[in-house]
Amino acid sequence: MYSSSNLSALVSSFTAECWAILEALTCKSFLPHRDFLIASDSQASILAIVSNPFLSKSFSISFLWAPEHLDINGNEHADLLAGSYANQSYSGLLRCPYIDLVTLHHSSIQKLWKLEWDSLPESYAFGYRSLFKNISSQPGLQFLRISRAVITKFTKLHTVHGLLPHHSFKLGHNNSTYCPLPNCGGEYCIRVHNRRDIII
Repeated sequence: MYSSSNLSALVSSFTAECWAILEALTCKSFLPHRDFLIASDSQASILAIVSNPFLSKSFSISFLWAPEHLDINGNEHADLLAGSYANQSYSGLLRCPYIDLVTLHHSSIQKLWKLEWDSLPESYAFGYRSLFKNISSQPGLQFLRISRAVITKFTKLHTVHGLLPHHSFKLGHNNSTYCPLPNCGGEYCIRVHNRRDIII
């Protein structure tokens, strides 16, 4: 028995996999068998389902994580069904959790911010422009085996110290050790300025 559903392109792969498992669980009620094995290459969706208790209604349901559906009977047909619906437009009611839309909004905000940043004159925040191109999407501290609290403390230390003119010069943010603000303290400024003061 084969079934297919046309989901919106906005849904995440996790949601699509969970939806496919739900469809499989729905189809099982029409079959005379009582024992079922549902195989999926999405370990995250299987773990999400088995961690939540649900009423099996006298059915025995087992889940199998099969990376890339290796040697699973019927997988080729499932791939054909998925491919045939991939390019079709979706006109039905949007059925997806709001968390799937967060990525879409995040991407849109990043694009708008980049357009705004690119429209600013070259002289604006010259010290940060050279850094911006080299900033990784994953901060370096994230790969270390340290707690989130320690990472936060390091970030706060770097941010505050980076606002001191002398330290900013060492990092290459400013082109001199002198404070860029008038009537401040010149070379020996120890006042921690807010980020807006330093950038402007």
